[in-house]
Amino acid sequence: MDILPKGDPSFTFNQEDFLKESFTVDDFMKDHRSNASLEQLRQDLSSYLRTLRLAMIDLINEDYSDFINLSANLVDLDSSINNLIHPLDAIRKEIERVEIEFNGIIEKIESNFNQLKTVRKEKEQVELVINVSRILNIIDLLCEKIDTFPDDQIPNHLIERVIIQMNEVSINLTKVSLNSCYVSSTLRPFCDSLINRVNQVGERAFTSSITSHNLERLDKLFQIYSLTGQLGRLEKLLINYVRPHFIDIATENRLEQLGTQSFYQHILDTFESSLKIFVQLKQSSAEWFLHKIWKELVNILTLQAPSLFSSGNPNQFHVNYTNTLKFFENFQSLNDPDLKLSKAYSKSLLMRKFNPSVYFRIRFQEIASKFESSLNSSYIYYPQAEKKFKINSLITLFDLITACWDSSKIYLPCLFPQFLKLTLQLISRYAVWLEKLDHKQLQIEKIAASEISRLKCTLLSLIVSSTEQSMVELGSF
Repeated sequence: MDILPKGDPSFTFNQEDFLKESFTVDDFMKDHRSNASLEQLRQDLSSYLRTLRLAMIDLINEDYSDFINLSANLVDLDSSINNLIHPLDAIRKEIERVEIEFNGIIEKIESNFNQLKTVRKEKEQVELVINVSRILNIIDLLCEKIDTFPDDQIPNHLIERVIIQMNEVSINLTKVSLNSCYVSSTLRPFCDSLINRVNQVGERAFTSSITSHNLERLDKLFQIYSLTGQLGRLEKLLINYVRPHFIDIATENRLEQLGTQSFYQHILDTFESSLKIFVQLKQSSAEWFLHKIWKELVNILTLQAPSLFSSGNPNQFHVNYTNTLKFFENFQSLNDPDLKLSKAYSKSLLMRKFNPSVYFRIRFQEIASKFESSLNSSYIYYPQAEKKFKINSLITLFDLITACWDSSKIYLPCLFPQFLKLTLQLISRYAVWLEKLDHKQLQIEKIAASEISRLKCTLLSLIVSSTEQSMVELGSF
């Protein structure tokens, strides 16, 4: 159905343009200004306006009877509305009264419900305090019973029970929020004293297990503390036992007196004599104990013998580094020949205390300075029957390349890429030196000038053969 009447087809616009939501006068003029003159557009709009007025009059005349009836029906509408106002107002007031009463009842119910929740919480707290107090009394009796046994004869089930129940009490006590004199002045102090007693029981059992070589009890202690989430407590007991064995022997003075090799051997002897028991436990227990012992040993070495990892003296650094590698291998072969406990001790945990990059920079400066110095010295060639060259720079190059890969003095496996690069740099530098060599400065006895080129080729051949030999030796690492 068309909303607007159709205009004359000759009009310069379409009546549908006026129904667009985006219709504006400016846009309308912009779109149709180019199609006709302003005068023509004005005439078309005036003509369409007359068409719209006639259409509106026709529409009113068509529905005239409906307009008359609507006016007659609205005559008594005001009186009907006035008759409904009073009943509706009374209903509204009644609804407001009921709503107020209902809200009051809801508030009272919520208040009673909150009181009930508070009473329930207080009841739970009282029951929790009673339960904690009961268990504490049981623990107290168990501790008294344990005190009657010698340290190496305490039954395992009593140790397990007292530790587990003490852990349960500690957890429950953190949930107690009841503020009362009994909790603050009696229950908590009593709990603290029993915690100390239970810790002493654990310490006695741990120490006696080691001294009596009771592997079963040590495994049991590990299971108990692991089950209760108290491995931190067991670690403290272990560290307190292990630290005195290492702290007197792993010192700077000992390192200076004994030397690195004997220093590490002394540590291995101590472990063999006093701590070997921890390696003989079940695998899970042994891994945990060995990991903590290894970690503590590394910490003691770092704190008490810092010169062991110092890079200032490259010769001593090489000795310390290689002996540390041997120490790790000996420690591994002594305690874990089948590599079942390899997760327990980390080689990198110890070796990362060293700083090989500083060591290499020092070695690089030493080697580079020696080589550059040899290039600036006189170079004399003496041909002999065995065709052996005696040129200082070449001899120095061979010596330095050999030294780079001498694992007894300079080379370290962790620096393989650096030493390989240095070797290639030395060869490259020598090749550049050969290219710039002034043949006239060569002091040659009884050799034709035509043999100079052969001399260079022979020198390069010797360099290549020396490099190949170094790479073969490298393959053994």
